[in-house]
Amino acid sequence: MKWLYITLVMVGAMLLYRSVVKNQKISTLAPADYRSKWLILNGFLIFFIVGYSGYALIHLFEVDVPLEWLVVSILFGGALFVYVITKMTDQSFKELSDLNDNLELKVEQRTTELAMLNNQLLESQREVEQRSNFLTTILNSLSHPFYVIDVKKHKILLANDATGFDLDAPDITCHTMAHGINIPCDDRSHPCALKEIEKSGEPVVLEHIHKAKDGDERYVEIHGYPIYDQEGELAQVIEYTIDVTGKKMTEIQLVAAKKEAEKASQIKSEFLANMSHEVRTPMSAILGMTRLVLETELNETQKFYLNTVNDSSEMLLRIVNDILDYSRLESGALELDPRPFRLRELVDSAIRMMQSKAEDKGLSLVADTIDIGSIDMVRGDDLRLRQVLMNIIDNSIKFTGEGGIKLGVKVAEKSADNLLLNFWVIDSGIGIPEAAQQTIFENFKQADSSISRGYGGTGLGLSICQKLVTLMDGKIWLESLEGSGTTVYFSTRVEIYTKEELIPPALTTPHTPFSATILLVDDVAANRDLARILLEQRGFAVLEASSGFAALELLINNEVDGILLDIEMPELDGYQVMTAIRDAETGKFSEDSLVPDQVLSQLVETLKNSYVPVIAITARAMENDQHKSFSAGMDGYLSKPFNPDEMAALLHQILPKKQNRIVPLH
Repeated sequence: MKWLYITLVMVGAMLLYRSVVKNQKISTLAPADYRSKWLILNGFLIFFIVGYSGYALIHLFEVDVPLEWLVVSILFGGALFVYVITKMTDQSFKELSDLNDNLELKVEQRTTELAMLNNQLLESQREVEQRSNFLTTILNSLSHPFYVIDVKKHKILLANDATGFDLDAPDITCHTMAHGINIPCDDRSHPCALKEIEKSGEPVVLEHIHKAKDGDERYVEIHGYPIYDQEGELAQVIEYTIDVTGKKMTEIQLVAAKKEAEKASQIKSEFLANMSHEVRTPMSAILGMTRLVLETELNETQKFYLNTVNDSSEMLLRIVNDILDYSRLESGALELDPRPFRLRELVDSAIRMMQSKAEDKGLSLVADTIDIGSIDMVRGDDLRLRQVLMNIIDNSIKFTGEGGIKLGVKVAEKSADNLLLNFWVIDSGIGIPEAAQQTIFENFKQADSSISRGYGGTGLGLSICQKLVTLMDGKIWLESLEGSGTTVYFSTRVEIYTKEELIPPALTTPHTPFSATILLVDDVAANRDLARILLEQRGFAVLEASSGFAALELLINNEVDGILLDIEMPELDGYQVMTAIRDAETGKFSEDSLVPDQVLSQLVETLKNSYVPVIAITARAMENDQHKSFSAGMDGYLSKPFNPDEMAALLHQILPKKQNRIVPLH
């Protein structure tokens, strides 16, 4: 029994020893904060093992040790061991529980965070989807094709429904979009928006012609906008096309309408020119011959008859002139021809030209105020300014029964280089009712129909004056009281001109005769007779030609000092005659001339290195005729019917230009 007990004690000691050894190995795995506790535990275990070992040795060697110490050692050590183990186990379980709780809390928090992130992601996806749907809806709502092109691959990355393309199809390229065929754009007829953007780097707008599904051609505008990547390289191009067929067709129709209007205007101008020629040609003879007869000895009855014819002819001529001016003003074809002139001379000439008409009615016509200071030379369209003055004076004479007409002019504004002039014409005539004053400057307007019946006129005079004054950067207005006369005011702006040497001399009839030979060319015998008589009365010798060809023959065989050349002639008109003369003077002639080569050769031999002054005479009286005449090489211009003194003055002005021909030596 004793040995059995000792054996059991030894086995227990060995087991405890092995536990201690294992405890020592386990302690190395414990966290640093728990290693001191493991050492205490090991001490208790050793103390416990010693107690068991001591008890075994006492029984083995029968050593006398107090049993109480041994029991205390065993019990105390075991109790401490159990206590410490329990405490450490409790602490470990507590810490493990805390760790578990913390882990669950963190898992819960992380789960919550992940759920929130997931919700945010879902919300973002919904927003992206909504935006995508929104943009898709917008793009598809567009009636014109809209698409995005990959620059490198020429693939369409995005397209709306209006394009009618399936993006999954492998051959959908920008070329297919434009033309329905997978080939590049033809730069000549269909400039490529992509290429243009690559060249300029800027948005472009190009015009193409696309074929619709029904085969019709449609005009479209292609708008291209570049998209660049982070490196600044062109990555994509946004394009959209707008069908502008309606707009284009309207433009085409407008162009066609414009051409038709221009053609109609040209036809009208030609009609007016022809009408002017047809009316002025006989009127020139009627007025001229009437004036010639009036210069002879006549009895009072004969003078009365002829003055009536003369006045009626002049009235008819004024009506024709008004119609022509009105037509030119309405079409915008009338242009100002500014040139230097003397203001005082213009006012005096207007009065002088209307003086006899006023005296015939027993009216006085004077310039009571010319307040322009020392300035007399100005630059403007003196012909149109004189026309306005004379038109207003003519109206005043027409509607004034007794009393007179006063004319005035003053400087309203002055700057360094121009003047604003105010003109006025005061009469003591019948006046204008207040109700009619608002429309008096409108076309074909007079105060009432009785005015036209009693005094005549077309109602165009003041309307033409208003348009001319407006063209001269001025305005026109009037003050009138019915039964007490009328004052018409108008303003115009002119330039101050100081280069006196460049001002053309006034056309005045010279007091001394001028001996010269004039070649008179006109296809109308009555006009030739009139012009010949007027020229011979003023001391000129006259050669007559009824056609352009006859004129050239006379020029070859005769020495002339000047030519009066009618423009409107059959077969060879005045411009063609003028071209032949000027070419011959320079020693050459045109191959496409209507003049026979033999005549041209003789003309060159006769006129080479000479110069013959030429005055154009025409009954067309259109605005561009004068410019055309000067461009053709003519030196002067007269419109039929012309004033005899004006013709003589113009001849005296241009004849000094003549250069004698060089006679070849034989």
